[in-house]
Amino acid sequence: MKLHEEIQKRRKALGLTQEELANSLGVTPPAVSKWENGVSYPDITLLPALAKQLKTDVNSLLLFKNSISKEEINQFFSELDPLVEQSDWQSYLTLLEEQLKEYPHSDFLKLSSAFQLQTNSSIFPSDKQPEIAQRIKQLWQELKNSEDAPIAKLATQSLFHLSLKEKDLSLATAQLDSFTKEEIEFGSLDLLLSLNSDDINETYTKTEQSILKLSNMLMVDYSILVRNALKEENLSLAEFYISQVIKLSEILEITDIYQLSLKLEVATHKKAKKETIALLKQLFSAFSNPILSSKSLVYQHITNKLDSLKTPKFPISYLKDYRSNPELAFIQNEPEFLALLDSYQ
Repeated sequence: MKLHEEIQKRRKALGLTQEELANSLGVTPPAVSKWENGVSYPDITLLPALAKQLKTDVNSLLLFKNSISKEEINQFFSELDPLVEQSDWQSYLTLLEEQLKEYPHSDFLKLSSAFQLQTNSSIFPSDKQPEIAQRIKQLWQELKNSEDAPIAKLATQSLFHLSLKEKDLSLATAQLDSFTKEEIEFGSLDLLLSLNSDDINETYTKTEQSILKLSNMLMVDYSILVRNALKEENLSLAEFYISQVIKLSEILEITDIYQLSLKLEVATHKKAKKETIALLKQLFSAFSNPILSSKSLVYQHITNKLDSLKTPKFPISYLKDYRSNPELAFIQNEPEFLALLDSYQ
């Protein structure tokens, strides 16, 4: 059974929805869906939490059919536990290497061994640590070429993080080619790489750009929630979502356009004439202001670099839509509304 099948099987057995599992891990339901369809794989840093939520362990979650059975692998690592407790690193390492030698083609055994060596590295004396670190790296490098895509992906992720830890930026950079753009963005891998470089300003710039992009995506998601709440006439829920957008806008230092647009949707839905026109005035004014404030602390390293944010232009093309939009029919003959549109022509 493959990793994606194992995740789906265990989730369904526990009666969890994809959304419930996603919420418990701090990821999106589409991310869980992609895992279960084999489109992408969980980041290595999520595996312990994922295994815990699925009431299993990492070894069981990642087990694939191979030359050594699940029972044999579990039994083998159980036999190593007392050696770890006793800090008998010589016996521990000997048994581990013998097992690897006995099953040289078992990628899962290599994967488990690398995890074990990382987890139990503290039992090795300081003069042995460099050798153990090199052995772990060797296992990850071998597994990068595994025919099992999930194992290869995990090995690449592990090699990337290990390279960062060792400040081997050239090796870490080489691993990025094995990841999709989505995986790089989700794990902030390029930002982690930048953080470990000497270019402090570049790290600020890249990270602030990432926050701005994610902020915009977050606002779009909230707008969908507001519209969905309005579809079922749940105005209180729509207002709650807007209150969250207001808080996030303040924290993330982003334009008021998002919150004003959502308030306008609610006012339009209620056909509240005065409120709708008042919000349109505020929205039009916001269109004429910079998207990012020059006084922003969150985006202080990019506010002077994004030319498109310096001289915003009022979107004249919107005016025609406001005049003809059937959802605004209840105010389109109001003198105050017409005067507002004329003032921006």
